[in-house]
Amino acid sequence: MPLPSRWTSFFSPAPRPWPVLGTQGLSAALTAADPGVMLARSQYRLRRVSLTDIPAAERRAALRNICLAWQPFDEVEYRVLLQSDGALLFAWDRRLRLQAEGARAWLPESCLREAQAHDGLRVLRLDEGTEAELWHQGELRASRWWPQPPAQDEAEQWLRSQGELGAGLGWLPAVDAPRAKRPIWSLLDLDGLTRSGGRVERLAALVIGLGLSGLAGAAGMQAWHSHQQLEAARQAAAAQRQAQAPVKASRDAAQKLIVDVAAAEQAFAQPSALQLLEHLAPLLKPGVELRELELKGQVLRLVVSWPGGLPRSTLLQDLQAGGWLRGAKELREGQGQPAGQMAVEAELDGLQPPPPKATQAASAPSGDGGAASGFPMPGVAR
Repeated sequence: MPLPSRWTSFFSPAPRPWPVLGTQGLSAALTAADPGVMLARSQYRLRRVSLTDIPAAERRAALRNICLAWQPFDEVEYRVLLQSDGALLFAWDRRLRLQAEGARAWLPESCLREAQAHDGLRVLRLDEGTEAELWHQGELRASRWWPQPPAQDEAEQWLRSQGELGAGLGWLPAVDAPRAKRPIWSLLDLDGLTRSGGRVERLAALVIGLGLSGLAGAAGMQAWHSHQQLEAARQAAAAQRQAQAPVKASRDAAQKLIVDVAAAEQAFAQPSALQLLEHLAPLLKPGVELRELELKGQVLRLVVSWPGGLPRSTLLQDLQAGGWLRGAKELREGQGQPAGQMAVEAELDGLQPPPPKATQAASAPSGDGGAASGFPMPGVAR
């Protein structure tokens, strides 16, 4: 007889905890019984992209190209969570696998925490650092991690940078992260994004398989009906493959589509990426290369490769000398930032850069300093 519900949980074994890979390595040695490895929040980057302007049939192909254009590490491994009108992108250094060889699965820490039931802000106290999350309609819409609890002004600046999502919200005290017994999300890798799955073929096989189980001793007419069902399923599969042909063809134009979507989202709301690049190029000294560039609202975040021998404060002074950026400060993200790189955050003073004469007068010394620095596109520099 079945056990009463109050006894079921008592006799059911609790899920085995996931070993954690953080800044100090694995929390425990891997065993054959471990379900996988949980990456601490300090070890991966998380961002969300909106897909509202991309047709549903083309979103997966577009997401693959968005991931490949985002290069926060030299060797990157990606995971994607599809949401109602967008997606969460996770990225970490592929070389972390050397510290946990043989792990059956890899999951970011965000997947093993209970979701927030209501809209708004949640501030979590983690084993490594502090994380702020913004939730809307049961979905995680924004996240920011700090190695140490942020100052009040820095926290409020991040909330303002989230636009309507953070409007009217005040900062909250940090609470312990609620650990989930099992993963709350099913993530896709890049191959899974473009894998059609062959649902019609699997459905046909299931239908025919169920039919064959009752054919023992049946007449030839039943076999004929089964043959008709199989043929219909094959035709449906061929129709599905034909319908997917435009999706596959659109992959070649996906990069252009990404640029068009980004331009549509940011039109009349914030400067274009080209304006930012044209403004930043002459301000960077030789040897400094831009690796990441991200603008949310009026808050600009960039990551540069920083050569030795130059004071780190020099970059902050150079960026503000152009007259468009203010409040530039270095973001120290602990082990999450690769060696030789520097992350900076600043606010834009207006939607347009200063007139060209003002920019040139305040930029780096004349000569080949700006052009010769080899200013690469974001995410492309190695």
